[in-house]
Amino acid sequence: MAKKSLKLTLDKSNIMSMNGLRTADIECCSGALWVTGGEGDMILSAGERKRIRVDGKLIIEGRAERSSICIGHF
Repeated sequence: MAKKSLKLTLDKSNIMSMNGLRTADIECCSGALWVTGGEGDMILSAGERKRIRVDGKLIIEGRAERSSICIGHF
């Protein structure tokens, strides 16, 4: 299966969710993000990248005025 990616910006307290994922590569390009999936809760700050195992649903919340995120999933 080909890898796909998504880039977006979240304002503070805005939430996005994605269903049906097994693994996700998450990069916080600016701001800060709260991320939860199969590995529990975590905070990512600007410049941090994490590959996480997702338990079907990934939830991300913007924790700064504007947070940029890039998500790769497969």
